[in-house]
This record gives sequence, C-alpha cells and structure tokens, in this order.
Amino acid sequence: MTKSQLLIYQKNIGKEKQVKEIVPKEFHEFIPTVFSERPIGMLPMCKPYDHAIDLILDFKPYRQKLF
Repeated sequence: MTKSQLLIYQKNIGKEKQVKEIVPKEFHEFIPTVFSERPIGMLPMCKPYDHAIDLILDFKPYRQKLF
C-alpha cells in the first residue's frame, strides 16, 4: 500500500457510506435486489473432469455473415 493510499484509508476509517451515496442514481431501483447484502446462491459443485476443446493446428479463421 502506498503512502497516499494509507493516508486515504486512515482518513476514512469509521466512515461507512450509505449505499445510495455509492450507487449512481440510475441504479437506485436495483438496490434491494442487486446491491443488497443477502447471501448469494450456491456455486456449481466441483467435478474431477473438464471438457476438452480440441484445436485444429492448421485452421485459418475466415469472415462470414452474421445470422
């Protein structure tokens, strides 16, 4: 941590800002759902295997029209 970061940190100790002060006004309607401190859902379970992505060695990408 640099000296300037340390000074800012020490200055702001004990001063917690309200959520509405941090979040821009256009997102205030999402505060109860997105920015709340509720527990998040569960992550997927870890599995002992991965799926391979096989690459073609001499592949040359080309442009084509979008759908």
